[in-house]
Order: sequence, then C-alpha cells, then structure tokens
Amino acid sequence: MTDATVTAAYVREFDDSFRLAVQQKQSRISSKTINRGQIVGADFTINKFGVVDFADKGARFAATPLTHNAVASRLVVMQDAILATAVDPSDPVKMKANLDGPIRTSFEAALNRRRDATVYNALIGSIQEKSVYADSGYAAVALPATQKVLQGTAAISKATLIKVRALFQKNQVAVEDGEELNITYNASMLETILADTTLTSADFLAVQMLQSGKIDESKWLGFNWIPYEAMTAGTEVGSKVGVAWATSGIDFGWANPESFRMDTRADISYAKQFGGIYSFGAGRNDEKKVVSFEFKDTMA
Repeated sequence: MTDATVTAAYVREFDDSFRLAVQQKQSRISSKTINRGQIVGADFTINKFGVVDFADKGARFAATPLTHNAVASRLVVMQDAILATAVDPSDPVKMKANLDGPIRTSFEAALNRRRDATVYNALIGSIQEKSVYADSGYAAVALPATQKVLQGTAAISKATLIKVRALFQKNQVAVEDGEELNITYNASMLETILADTTLTSADFLAVQMLQSGKIDESKWLGFNWIPYEAMTAGTEVGSKVGVAWATSGIDFGWANPESFRMDTRADISYAKQFGGIYSFGAGRNDEKKVVSFEFKDTMA
C-alpha cells in the first residue's frame, strides 16, 4: 500500500453502549411527603381538623360552652401521564449497542421527574376545599401572601432564608415537635450561598452538603436542602420560585394503570414499543406548613 491509499484500509470501532444525556434521574422531592400509597379512583381527599383552645369557665353549674371544631375536606385530582417510544426491528441487528437498557433508564428518570414536579406544583399551587357535605361547593385555596417571601429582584440572601425559617416558627411548625423541614435550591442559590462568607463560615459541615449537591443528614437552618433545577418562573423577570415545606404538610398518591412494558407493534412494521402509564396527585393539607420564596436567578 502507498501513503495515498492506506487510508482506504482503515477500520472503525463502533461503540457498544449509549451515554445518557445529562438529566435528573432520581426523585428528590416526592419522598418528603405523607405517602398515601396507591390510589384507587380518579381523586383522593384530605381531611382537615381545626384548632381548639380552652376558655375560662363561667359560674358554677352554668351552661356548657361548646367549641365547634372547624372541619374541611380537600380534593386532590389524579393526573394521568404517558410515555411511549419505539425501536425499529431493523435497528438492533445493525448496531453493536443495546437500546433496551438506555430506554428503560430514561423512562424511570422521566417518571421520577414527574413525581417531583407533581409535588412541587402542589406545594405552590391551589387546592380545592369545602366544608359542607355536597357534591359541589369546592373552592380553590391558594397559598396566601403571608406564606410568600417575594425578593424576585435580588439574588437569594441570608435575610430571605431567615425570613422563610422564621415563618415556620411563627406558625408553630416546630422541629422540636418532630416536624421535618425541607427546602429546594438550584445552581443560582448554590453559587450565591457559597460566595457569601457570612453564611459559609457559620456552618462548614452544612455547606459541604451543598457543595456535594446531595441530600444529606446534615441540616442548615433546620432544613433538609434538596437540589431542584425545575423551579418555575416567578412574578419578576428572571426570577424563580423556591419552596420550603414540612414533610407532614403535603399528601402524595400514585396509581399505575400500565407498568413499563415492551410490546411488538404489528401496525408500525413490528417495531418494539416501550412505555407505560402512571398517575400522580399531591395536595397541601395546611398552608402554614408551606413557604414559597422568589429570588433572582443569576444563572438564568
């Protein structure tokens, strides 16, 4: 062979696996809920029971003053979700790589992201509630303004985080009573917090947790810090909505109409179809156990 023709004899080593695109693969938020388990039905309810307090007793043998308990029922609608994809039967025999594994892994990752999105949206959204027995009468209950910290024109700050934590204390959502508190953070919050020496020097071990980007047993400001990049846009341009909540403050349920499966489809040239159908639903049971906060996303 001459130098001019040797390249015609070159060979190519084909890859025998696929590298998944960068994505959130694990469910990070849905485990921090009251798990209602598998739901049978189109929706499920949450029962609320109000607060009662003692009153001074009147004269001897006076009529007994009755305190009526405020009771309400909330409705959580299950939302169906489907994911399906197909592989042409000619593809597997034409390549060294196996498509089955990456497809299953991608499906499970998408399922976990859907779980988290359901809980996150329920935390900051509205829920239907009624206090009378009737087929109708539900009214939307939004997260009140008193449970929102709006600082969407500035990056996350120590003052904002302290305000969020103080609201739980004000609402008697106390860690000493066994309440578990959680808070979301994204890359912008991480960058701001790690650049603030007044924060990082105060609690070195907790900041190590933030640097690793993992859910850790270490707590800072009494919160479990949960990385979540899918926050929605806030009211200000370029802002995002973070959320802090007590694990006991939201109910989460699921259903599985069709588990992940593989079928041969004669109607599309005997392609192998992968997919499944799941349903998820989540709802706040008490607004005082949830605080949302807006901040300028400096990495947007």
